Amino acid sequence: MKKSIHLLLLAGIAFLAASCFQSGPSTARYRILADFEYAVSADNLSYFQDSLFSAEIIPLDNLSSLCSKVENGVTVGGWTLSIMRDSLAKDGTLSPFASAGKTAGYKGSSVYAVYYGNPDPNRMAKYDIFFNFVGYSVHTCQLQECKIANTSAVLKAFDDGLFSQGDFLKVTATGYLEEKTVGTPVSIYLVDYRNAVPELVRGWETFDLSKIEANVDAVKFDIATSKLEIPRYFCMDNFAASIYVEY
Repeated sequence: MKKSIHLLLLAGIAFLAASCFQSGPSTARYRILADFEYAVSADNLSYFQDSLFSAEIIPLDNLSSLCSKVENGVTVGGWTLSIMRDSLAKDGTLSPFASAGKTAGYKGSSVYAVYYGNPDPNRMAKYDIFFNFVGYSVHTCQLQECKIANTSAVLKAFDDGLFSQGDFLKVTATGYLEEKTVGTPVSIYLVDYRNAVPELVRGWETFDLSKIEANVDAVKFDIATSKLEIPRYFCMDNFAASIYVEY
């Protein structure tokens, strides 16, 4: 079933693969802009259970994908596609899989990815985003940016007073090439109460990944919190990168 779902999602972006490789018989240069809209076509919506979709591999395009650990159909570490917005979970708390803000995804998008950073590394994939360049004699990938937001659960925790002075929720992205770290890790604070006045991301913000300044073939995200009770989630949409390959 997982294989058939993967193939179905991959078929939804086949047009992108074809258009990307029309630049010539031996080279291709293009820009990934992954907004996940292919996943909510009429044919694919049936795979969203309770407005969520989990898979160990979720394609961004024909060369790249989100990577997760999934057990019994549920993501235990990494990514879940969501079409939720400010939705109440059964326990009465705002769902960690619902984006906070006026729309679900960025600029009215109906779907986005939610990342859960499981503190147990054995329940996380090796990389969170992976670029498969096998078979290409030359390849480069320069990260550009993504849109990032808090989940409703984080905002509720803030509004309920879980955060006090000194607390924070920070996301860091690290680039890898051939299993080695490259460039400079970049970070963004989604909640920052280290100073007297707290700062909180309540909508979609730009996370500038270009500052990693390196050719990569994988990306790993890390969520740092000042205490264990803070929900370890964030939302991502419109992931962008520049790709060049020779074959």
